[in-house]
Amino acid sequence: MPLLGYFASFWYAWQLVHVNYKQQVINSNLLNLDEFGISFLEVHRVFGEGSFNDLILNKYTPAQKKIHALNILSSNLTPANLHIIKQTLSSPEDEVRMFGYAIINKAEQKLAKSINVELELFKEANEKADEKQMALSAYELAFLYWEMLYSELSDEILSDEFMRQVHYYLEMAIDLLTKEFKKEKGWSSDHNLLFKLSRSHQLYGRYYMKQGQYEYAITELTIAQELNQENATFVLPYTAESYFYLGKHDMVKSILNKLSLLEINATIHPLVEQWKKSA
Repeated sequence: MPLLGYFASFWYAWQLVHVNYKQQVINSNLLNLDEFGISFLEVHRVFGEGSFNDLILNKYTPAQKKIHALNILSSNLTPANLHIIKQTLSSPEDEVRMFGYAIINKAEQKLAKSINVELELFKEANEKADEKQMALSAYELAFLYWEMLYSELSDEILSDEFMRQVHYYLEMAIDLLTKEFKKEKGWSSDHNLLFKLSRSHQLYGRYYMKQGQYEYAITELTIAQELNQENATFVLPYTAESYFYLGKHDMVKSILNKLSLLEINATIHPLVEQWKKSA
C-alpha cells in the first residue's frame, strides 16, 4: 500500500507539470481590463483647501479667483451663498465689489419682476371675480415674498413689511384654495390644488416659527402633513424643530425616529443619528 501511494503521488505531480489545457478567456463585457493601462486624470483643486468664505475675505487671494468663486456661488443663490456674496460689497477691490453687487442686484430684480407679474394677475383676477386665479396668485405671492426674506435679499427696514405681505397672501390663499375644493366636492379631486394647499399650511407653519409662535406652527404643520402625506418628509423636520424649542424633546425623538427617509439627507443625517442615540 505505501508503494501504491508513492506511485499515485508521482503520477499526480507528473500530470500537473506536463498536461496542458486550452486556455479560454470569457469576455463578459462587464469590465474592460485595457482601461487600467491608462493612467487616471489628475484632479486639481481650483480653489485650494478651505471654505469659500475664507477665500473671499482673504486679502491675498487674487481678484480673478474671487470672481471665479462668486460666479460659481451665483449659480445657486441659497441664503448661505448670498451671505458670502454680500460680504464682497465691502471689498477694497473694485472689480470684486462690483461683481458681487451685480449678482445681488440681478437676483433682486428677478424676484421683484416675478412679484409684479403676480400682482398684475391677482389684480385682473380680482376685477373678474375669478377666485381660483386669485387663490393661485395669492399662493405665488406668499412664496415670492417669503423668498425675499429667506434669501435675505430684502433690506432689514422692509423685512417687517414683507412678513405682513406673507401673512396677508397666505391667509387669502388658504381661504380661497379651501373654497375651490369645496366647489369640486372632494379633497382629492384636484391634486395640484391639494398640493398647493398643503404647502401653504407648511409655509404658514414656518411663518409662525419665525415669529416664535411654535404652538401655532405645529398646528399648521400638522394640517400640511395630513393634507399630503407624500410631503411628510419635508414637513416633519419643522415640526420636530418646533417641539424642540418648546422643550418637548420626547416628541422630537419620536418624529425623527419615524422618518427613515431623513437618513439619506446628508445635511440632517448627523442630527437624526444624535437624537436616535440619545437617552
